[in-house]
Amino acid sequence: MVRWSLVRFLKVNSVSQGSILQIGDNQTVQPEAKVLNVQREVAHDNGNEVDMDAYASYSREIPEVTIHEPVTMSVHNECDYIQVGIVRILSVSTSGVVQIGQNERIEAVSRVKRIRQMNTAVDKKQD
Repeated sequence: MVRWSLVRFLKVNSVSQGSILQIGDNQTVQPEAKVLNVQREVAHDNGNEVDMDAYASYSREIPEVTIHEPVTMSVHNECDYIQVGIVRILSVSTSGVVQIGQNERIEAVSRVKRIRQMNTAVDKKQD
């Protein structure tokens, strides 16, 4: 049986970085985010200094999960709809998915690399 999703009010403040807000039914959702975050104690920018290709974590293949056990499921829906009054969401980020409706498959990928570059030199002042 197909079920309807009824939402009276939806408020979402922010959807960012490869995320998806899907209202309605869908077959497959594939959000993807590649984030390279460089934090420096002293800022400098020469235009094109960050290359994601230099990091293997952005190109490495992600193995597919396979289920080796039989799964038996029995569903009895007393009603042909799901009803919700109010949904409030502050933020959906980095390959996140919010969906109101049906979906068969979600393949979300988030690859985040954080680099901190701090000055290690210590001023040695003698009074």
